[in-house]
Amino acid sequence: MAEHRIRRPSGLLKRFFDAPRWLYRHRLGWLLGRRFLEITHVGRRSGTERTTVLEVAVYHDEHQESIVASAYGEAADWYRNIRARPARLIRTGRVEYVPAQRFLDPDETRAAAIEFCRTHRLEAKAASRVFAAMGAVPKDTGADPVDLIASLPMVAFRPQGR
Repeated sequence: MAEHRIRRPSGLLKRFFDAPRWLYRHRLGWLLGRRFLEITHVGRRSGTERTTVLEVAVYHDEHQESIVASAYGEAADWYRNIRARPARLIRTGRVEYVPAQRFLDPDETRAAAIEFCRTHRLEAKAASRVFAAMGAVPKDTGADPVDLIASLPMVAFRPQGR
């Protein structure tokens, strides 16, 4: 299979993807409930504090644990930053906490992908088109959404001590 270069979205797709970040920047992130979170992390080279808004793939209420996937794989800056230094702060809904974080193993990642596809059917159905628009997969692959999502690195965040 030919290698595909992942590219950042542009135009209307970029505006759509930037909407949650705009809401968090204007202190309206609570409107998104637990479907998105804002992570505060430190640049691995610059040491500068950064924030990134991520979609929550799975939320486990019993542990207040949010699982996110890195759509840009292990090359995503936020992912590389929290690999170097743990995240400093998570905001989700109206809740803010210092997180305990863990990187999911392949079995946990696949289970999270299955749960995401079960609970977010429309998004899962659109996954191959969104990934194709990003250049992550060739157009019209017909790839199984579970396989696509399970191929992404995932991280779980929960309040420390939970």
